[in-house]
Parts: sequence; C-alpha cells; structure tokens
Amino acid sequence: MANNEGSNDAADIAAMLRRWIEAFRVVDSETMMTFWPRDYPDIVYQSEENARALGTYEEIKTYWYEQVPPTLDGIAKVEDIDIRIHVHGDLATAYLSALASAKFPGSEHLYVAPFRASIVLRRSEDGWKYVHYTSRASWTSAGLPRRSMPVTRTNSPTAPRAAELGAWAVSRRLRPPAPRSPARAHRPAGAPRCWCSACA
Repeated sequence: MANNEGSNDAADIAAMLRRWIEAFRVVDSETMMTFWPRDYPDIVYQSEENARALGTYEEIKTYWYEQVPPTLDGIAKVEDIDIRIHVHGDLATAYLSALASAKFPGSEHLYVAPFRASIVLRRSEDGWKYVHYTSRASWTSAGLPRRSMPVTRTNSPTAPRAAELGAWAVSRRLRPPAPRSPARAHRPAGAPRCWCSACA
C-alpha cells in the first residue's frame, strides 16, 4: 500500500512539474505562484540570475510579476525533459533537466540552454508545494560556447526590488567587450548578446 501511495505521489508531482514547465514557458506569473505556499517560513528560491536567494512568498511574487516578464519573452521550445522524483513521507525531492530555447527581448534569435533545477516539495493541506528551488542554465546562440547569465547583486539585506535588478544579458567573460558596430544595430543596448555572423 505504501508503495502505491508513493507511486501516486510521484505521479502527482510529475504532473505538477509539467504544469510548472508550461507556466514557465509562457511566463504565466499567476500560475507560477500557485506552486508556492503563502505562509511557509523557510522558503529558498535561488534563480540563476540573482546573487541571493529569495526567502518569502512575497519576494517570489515580486520576482515573477516584476522582474521576469520584462526580461523574458518566453520559452519557444522545451525538449529532452528528464524528471526524477523521490518521495519521503511528506517531503519529496525532484530533479528536472531539459533543453530549453528561450526568446529574450531585443533579440531576434533563440537562445538554447540545458536547463537544470533541483526542487524540494512539502505536502500541505493544499497539496504538494515547492519550498526549495535552485536552477542553472547557460544560454547560447548559433551553436557557440555556452555562457552564464550575469549575476544581479544588491547591497540591500532585503529582497532585491525590481528597479535594482538588471536586464538579462549574456555574460561577456568568454570574450572582451567589442565596440558596437552598425552590423549589431538590430541588438538594442542591454539585450542578450548573440554570436551569429552578424553580431560576432
């Protein structure tokens, strides 16, 4: 009986993760917030572009309503999805990996990245909810080497406000900054840098 219950829980969580992927893909902030508990005191949400973890429902809400929509047009395609789930009573762990093709504002290109996330879920009266989340993705265009998104830093001990959060852009660590040329006029300043023949 316990094995059946565990299997049912794993199936429920797998379905939940696929709903989460779809909400992420279309930048559905309202649905994204349904995966988090409002009153759990020990939330950890570590996105790749923020230097510090968010720790409350309200901080995550600010992130999804104010930071993400202006900086991500959506995920055009999600492929090679691998979901691994382990249920331990009222706690569960999930590992998710996929190949995602993202569209960023100011660029006509799709940026492809192997996306990975580790999630801890807790059973509540409202069903399974995320309580710990960390992710990593390195976006690339035109098959060139992967690069990490730059880290957003703030000196404030509280959650970074949307106004303090920089636009998403591709890190330039792998190459020194190049002077802007007419050939790159299609890429507005601050947009993710791509490495196609027109932009290189």
